[in-house]
Amino acid sequence: MCGFVTFINYGNKKLLEESTKLISHRGPDNQSTFWDEKFNSGLGHRRLSIIDLSSEGNQPMWSEDCETAILFNGEIFNFLDLKKEFYNDGINFQTNTDTEVL
Repeated sequence: MCGFVTFINYGNKKLLEESTKLISHRGPDNQSTFWDEKFNSGLGHRRLSIIDLSSEGNQPMWSEDCETAILFNGEIFNFLDLKKEFYNDGINFQTNTDTEVL
């Protein structure tokens, strides 16, 4: 069970990091944050590693062009089948996570 913290036009990087630490019980395997000074907004994530145990599965996860970030807590049961279809369409993957397939 992962946990998220999101600030939109609120707070600062330090507050985001402190808030993300407060939900450590939601994900003991990793804590990651992203803060955007321009928009005074950020994303915090606590990870419980289940599918891909490597650090490549840490979130927020960024698109290949680094324009889009995702936080995801759930499970896509057929993500391996979807991944094969996308791979056949020319999409390359960097992780073994269902988040990247999403």
